Amino acid sequence: MRQRTSKAGNSDGGFTLLEMLVVITIVVMLAGALANLRFGAGQSHEEAVREILSTLRQARAEAIRNAETTPVIFDLRDRRFGMPGQEKALDASINLTLRTAREARLGRGEQSILFFPDGSASGGSIRVEKGRETSTITVRWLTGVIRQEG
Repeated sequence: MRQRTSKAGNSDGGFTLLEMLVVITIVVMLAGALANLRFGAGQSHEEAVREILSTLRQARAEAIRNAETTPVIFDLRDRRFGMPGQEKALDASINLTLRTAREARLGRGEQSILFFPDGSASGGSIRVEKGRETSTITVRWLTGVIRQEG
C-alpha cells in the first residue's frame, strides 16, 4: 500500500481499485485450486448414487408425462448411463453391477431399465460400489418405484 498525498496535503490511507482487484483475483484463483483438489479425486459414491437415482426418477416422470416408453441405458463398457441423448459419464472408480430383464439387455455391455407410460417399469437392480461403500438401487417392475438401499 502506498500513501498518497492530495493537493491539500492530507494523506489517504486506503487501497487503490487496482490493488483490490488484484487481491480479489488471487482469492478467486485460490478458491478454484482448492475446489479442484477437493473434487479432483473423482466422483464420490454418494454423487454417483444421487445421479443414477435422479436419472431413473426423471425417466419415469417423462414416460408418464409423454405417454411413451422411456429407457435409461447403462453402458458398462464405456462407463456411461442415462436417457438417450442425455448420457452421463461414470468415474473409473465407480463399479456398477446390473440385474435387468433379459429383454432390456442391448448387447455390447449395454443394459437398460424401461419405464412405461402407466408408471411401471421393466424392473431391475443396480449395485453401486466404490471402495468399501456399497448401495443398491432397485426399480420395481409392477409399480416403477425406485428405492435406494444402503
